[in-house]
Amino acid sequence: MTDLQKMTALQVPEDERVKARFINIYNLLQKSDEGEHFYEKEKFNFLRVISSSDLLRKATAFSVYGCFIDIAAMGLSLDQTGQPMMYILPYNQKVGKDANGNDIWEKRAMIEVSPYGELALRIQHGQIRYADRPVVVYEGDIFKPMVNDNGQKIVKYEASIPGNQKQS
Repeated sequence: MTDLQKMTALQVPEDERVKARFINIYNLLQKSDEGEHFYEKEKFNFLRVISSSDLLRKATAFSVYGCFIDIAAMGLSLDQTGQPMMYILPYNQKVGKDANGNDIWEKRAMIEVSPYGELALRIQHGQIRYADRPVVVYEGDIFKPMVNDNGQKIVKYEASIPGNQKQS
């Protein structure tokens, strides 16, 4: 922990102990032996994202470490060539007050999973098999799962026009 606190955000993924932990978690949770390959790919993507943001470069090493290990645990990629699975976002966290009573803030990083990443996680964990053409449902809309005459599962959907436009 003390070694981690001395690191910059860009040094975290390069550390050999972080690498070993990342690979171990990925292989264990993803039931894979491809952890080292995934680590190298995501280290490149991770460093690209961190280095492109002044705010993320200033984030605490511990929060960056948490984000990097979350990537291993989820098995999602930061690769932006297709649909983005997740993002790394900066935020400020109040950590106390100084001697003058002023708030002390710390820059941190966090993972935000995109809807495509959420879908990939649900498929990965067997919660769903497939999803196609998602529809945003608003309060007042009517949707009803049913089986048609051919035995095919369908959803009957009626939009409430003009609708409340409050997502549910």
